[in-house]
Amino acid sequence: MPLFSTRDDDKNKSRLESVILTPRVDFNERVLAQAKHRRHDKRVAERVDTFKMTELKLDGRSKIRCLIKNISRTGAKISCEGSASLPDRIKLFLPTTFEFVDAEVVWRDGKDIGVRFVKP
Repeated sequence: MPLFSTRDDDKNKSRLESVILTPRVDFNERVLAQAKHRRHDKRVAERVDTFKMTELKLDGRSKIRCLIKNISRTGAKISCEGSASLPDRIKLFLPTTFEFVDAEVVWRDGKDIGVRFVKP
């Protein structure tokens, strides 16, 4: 009795043909685009996508709900309403460590802001 049926062989053959016959242009263009992006990327730490809800403290009392889109050891990309009116220094609650950290806004784009963590 064979270990694999003819149906399995056909399925594997189809997968192999799709890999071999797929044009490499898309792959090469994607690699070149990523390399070009890395040359212009000023980040020093690897980012991790999180998409976790959190909050910002603005003046020690008022809080704003926001979404952490990605985070690294040096900063984060955050999305929230009214980001244009946020002050340049904020406190960001990190849901993974359950603490607020000081952060400095380094860029703004619509609802998104980029922050750099500031060591006390």
